[in-house]
Parts: sequence; C-alpha cells; structure tokens
Amino acid sequence: VDASMKAMQSSLSECVNVIKAYSEFLQNNKKYIDEIKTHFERKWIDLESQWRVWDASDIVAWFQYKAGSMDNSQAAKKQSTVDWNEVEQQLKRRNITGQSLENFNNLVFELIGIHDFSVVTHLAA
Repeated sequence: VDASMKAMQSSLSECVNVIKAYSEFLQNNKKYIDEIKTHFERKWIDLESQWRVWDASDIVAWFQYKAGSMDNSQAAKKQSTVDWNEVEQQLKRRNITGQSLENFNNLVFELIGIHDFSVVTHLAA
C-alpha cells in the first residue's frame, strides 16, 4: 500500500508539472502570436503606404489579403472562387499598376476577373 501511495504521488506530481509546463507554453504561445501578428500588421502598413509603386503581383497580394478578411464565412467562400492567377494576368495585360488603383471602380474588377459583387464591394471599400 505504501509503495502504491508513493507511485500515485509521483504520478500526481508529474501531472502537475505537465499542466504547469503546458500553461507556460500557452502563455508564451499567445505572447509570440501577438508579437508575430503585430509584426505583420506593421509590414502590411508599410507595404500599403507604397501602393503607388506596386506591380501586378503586389496588387494581387493586397487583394488576397483584403479578401481574406471578409467578415462572414459565405463571403469568404466566394473570395476563394477568385482565380488570382488570372487576375494577375489581366492586371499585367492591361498594364495596371499601383498608380491605377485610384481610378478603380466596380467595372475594372469585372474586367480583371473578379466577378462576385460581395468580393468587389469588399475590395473597393
């Protein structure tokens, strides 16, 4: 009985240590995730501030980033139907660069292959 009690106490101690280590992991993980999120938010802000010099691939990356932040899941599913490679090819074919963005309207989105109104509305906002 004494040996059994010591084994249970040892097992309990190990469990407590695992729980503490996991709790520390969660705290550190949250901290690191927050730091990474902040880092990439700053990177996007820097990138967005240079929009006038963007090429077609920069514009598509920005569209994908914005489309990925659509609020509801149905709209998010719609953005996944956009053929981003085709959009990039259309931008290149039409020589659309960052300077062109200030002249964008809903019809331009249609011409470059973004046909869903909810995606267009989100990107134009």
